Amino acid sequence: MLQNPKRANPDRSDGPQHSHSYCFAMGVPFVPCFFQSAQYLDSAGQEEMKTFISLYKKNRGDIFDCYTFPVGDKPDNQSWSGFQMINDYDSAKNYILLFRELHNMENLKPVQMKFVAGKTIRISDIESGKSRILKVPGSGNIEFETKNPGNYLFLRYSVVE
Repeated sequence: MLQNPKRANPDRSDGPQHSHSYCFAMGVPFVPCFFQSAQYLDSAGQEEMKTFISLYKKNRGDIFDCYTFPVGDKPDNQSWSGFQMINDYDSAKNYILLFRELHNMENLKPVQMKFVAGKTIRISDIESGKSRILKVPGSGNIEFETKNPGNYLFLRYSVVE
């Protein structure tokens, strides 16, 4: 899937229904360097990957200073699943990568996050630049939203207090 989801056999996989950046994002928390060939991407796919990789490169060093934990539901192509990346030394350089899987019908999803219950945090969407400050309830659940299934959220957060 990292190479080109559009080249997967649509009779055997729903891979072609995923965006290029969605598939690339799956490797972000784990592999400091991996090969992505763009030679078979159409021009829209190349532009999409250029934009995502540029954002990823700006955050890559900080991501790899983090501990990575799974969050959300077990991946089954119908859930919200993802990763929380926690920097033990700098509380301003933490990340959340969430996937609203292709066959999920929930626009809003509370996801239990680790080590932030009762704290105030600032969450910034790395792609849009939009941010919000919120007091995390004692349960540690934070509500996330994305309107379209088969989409992801690439977020950075910092502990404010």
